[in-house]
Amino acid sequence: TDSRIEEFDETDPKRLFVRNIAFDSTEEDLRAHFSNFGKVEECHMPVDDRDKGKGFAFVSFESQENASSARSALDGMDFQGRLIQVLPAKRAPTQNSLEGSNMSYKNEQELKRRRQSMKDQTGWSSSFVRGDAVVDNLAERLGLRKGDILSVKDGMSGGDAAVRLALAETAIIEENRNYFAEHGIEMEALVSFSTKDTSQKQERSKTSILVKNLPHDTTTAELEKTFSLPGSKPSRILLPPSRTVAVVEYGNSNFAKKSFKQLAYRKFKSVPLYLEFAPMSSFQEAQPDHKSDSDGANKESDELPDAENENAVDETGPTFAVYVKNLNFKTTESQLLAAFEEKTAGVRTARIPMKRKPMGAAEGPDVMSMGYGFVEFKSQENAKLAVKKLNGTMLHGHVLETALTRGSGSGASSSLPPTSSRPPSKLMVRNVPFQATRKELLQLFGSFGQLKRVRLPKKLDGNHRGFAFLEFVSGKEAATAMKALSRTHLYGRHLVLEWADTSDESVQGLREKAGRQLPQAAVAKNKKIRFD
Repeated sequence: TDSRIEEFDETDPKRLFVRNIAFDSTEEDLRAHFSNFGKVEECHMPVDDRDKGKGFAFVSFESQENASSARSALDGMDFQGRLIQVLPAKRAPTQNSLEGSNMSYKNEQELKRRRQSMKDQTGWSSSFVRGDAVVDNLAERLGLRKGDILSVKDGMSGGDAAVRLALAETAIIEENRNYFAEHGIEMEALVSFSTKDTSQKQERSKTSILVKNLPHDTTTAELEKTFSLPGSKPSRILLPPSRTVAVVEYGNSNFAKKSFKQLAYRKFKSVPLYLEFAPMSSFQEAQPDHKSDSDGANKESDELPDAENENAVDETGPTFAVYVKNLNFKTTESQLLAAFEEKTAGVRTARIPMKRKPMGAAEGPDVMSMGYGFVEFKSQENAKLAVKKLNGTMLHGHVLETALTRGSGSGASSSLPPTSSRPPSKLMVRNVPFQATRKELLQLFGSFGQLKRVRLPKKLDGNHRGFAFLEFVSGKEAATAMKALSRTHLYGRHLVLEWADTSDESVQGLREKAGRQLPQAAVAKNKKIRFD
């Protein structure tokens, strides 16, 4: 084996070359076989013109130790009836092209961004549509001018252009969701996670690409021409009537990866293409197509959720978090997790918020701990027991202060309505644009039901704080608004909708809340002011 290593120069310690593979083997089989030794970042198996493997492949691991363990254990072992040979591999061509090349800084960053997009498992806003594409598409289909849709005449706006654009975007997103559902793709699963927790990252498809940021006049023929490769064409292209987003599927993962590398962030009709591999959970059994695409969109948009199902919650249950204060700045998340697992049970994860190191600080890591963290538990009992056991204990020379986070006592989830005898009817809207007004919120949310109360908290300077509370007459109307507007943008900002906490709305609760907010007011009320 050592003599074979000399054939390779500039080998990559994380990359392995596997040969003598069965021609009927697939990348998924090989990836699953090597995943027993660590996380596999990439698995590439070249194929011939008949989509059959050529008998060799390249496997890249996340760490050098995992690659070394896999090579020692699998070299000369049986895999699907053949004794495979595992050797160190040369560095990938994309890596060599970055070293010692004369490309500009801009091109180098562009190449790095494309490579990162291939490995990214989180993605972003799969329901993203261009604002101009929404208006142009509706104007063309309805036979109107763009000014008529946005209520603009002779260069003068009617004052509700932003609300009209948000409602138009909502209609387009709902139409896309219904179209993909009829073709076996669940749009809800395409919504990307923003968390950095690797446990919540979804497994991505190796053959299906989600194409975003499309112009309104895109056609299927143009997409087929753009995504066709020498010797292979896409097996299926799904383009909704809105023509703002598409799904391109290939019969082989090699062609999908090659197309992704060549077309990511490339210009298509003067706009860049935003690509990401579709999550595996988004593919489901196709629904029977009883009506046309337009009829299906209207049918599902008219259906309202039943009041009995409004209180349904996920079977996995909510999480219960404990707030940990006075942490040592050198304490890591793994150390905090180990400290809680040592004394309590039912621990899920631990997270410590980080911040950038201030300018002029001593040498050290670029990010540093903020001195507090959160530990999630599987049940409320485990969280309460952890607070009782670890409050006042020492960790790395600091006395810990623990407490249940707000919402852990009730187990309410932000994305699901809280369980109660009466369906919830109050929403909290975050990330509200600062130029938005209360009237525009009334117009936007009032399109989905009758509003009982709208509150937009303001600061001392008169500007609002960037969030609002809206209460509907019924819980059914609130659920409809939550479902329709959860992916809508207003003035270019994504509205984040949550179910509002109504536990403090009783008279006694409001009194206690006011007492917590103004503890000094009652003390200083009768205090005499003395002038010297």
